[in-house]
Amino acid sequence: MRVQRKTPLADFLSKSRSRYKRMQHESIMQGMDDAPYTLIDFRNWLIDQLGGMQGTMRCEYCNAMVDIHTLEIDHRLPVVQGGGMEFANLAIACKCCNQQKGAMRAPAFIRLLELANDTATCNEIDRTDLLGRLQSALKLALLAQKQARGASKQPPAAVRVMPHVRLPRKAANGD
Repeated sequence: MRVQRKTPLADFLSKSRSRYKRMQHESIMQGMDDAPYTLIDFRNWLIDQLGGMQGTMRCEYCNAMVDIHTLEIDHRLPVVQGGGMEFANLAIACKCCNQQKGAMRAPAFIRLLELANDTATCNEIDRTDLLGRLQSALKLALLAQKQARGASKQPPAAVRVMPHVRLPRKAANGD
């Protein structure tokens, strides 16, 4: 039996539709109306961003290459901070950056990445720990949102998770 592969057009149509549906669901969960554009408008925006249905572009935050299979749609100003669904607020990001950014505003996340990538400030262990803490906090926030949704039929409010901060240990001699 021969496996049929999707044509590039069918693949693009399928991927863009699933991303559009996810954004519609997200806007409804946030208590907003439907997306302020049609599926056709969204597909045209994606084609413009990617330079074609099979195109690629760089993540807005880390410059990693993404295509229709690997891109994530991010909100520069997150919906939970008052951002909208309009195209001017949407960014193409890689999955890693989108997850690490969470509910941060784009300028704050970019500054954090600059700090994490500054070799004068952070070595590789510091960088890995810093970005790992962001991912851990995101997992906690998502769990809290899921639990809040289960307790109430209302759309979830913004959940603020305070990261655990370790204070430096005092030296054994009391310094």
